[in-house]
Amino acid sequence: MRLRYLKANEAAISVENGEYVFSISEIARMLGIHRQTVKKIILDHGIEGKGVRKTHNLYAVKDIAFWHFKPKWY
Repeated sequence: MRLRYLKANEAAISVENGEYVFSISEIARMLGIHRQTVKKIILDHGIEGKGVRKTHNLYAVKDIAFWHFKPKWY
């Protein structure tokens, strides 16, 4: 397999136990928010990593998106 560097608009997709997981930077790009906002959501709501790529934790996009776009009634 030949590896290549990813462009700014690309993400390396990983699947862990049937969930799509991404790094903090990749999630921030997908949702159009700053990576520090993603980190704050993770820390505030105790979201656990779903996997590891090299030394970086990977998180499910649905977990981050739920708290970023959560309904007002929740």
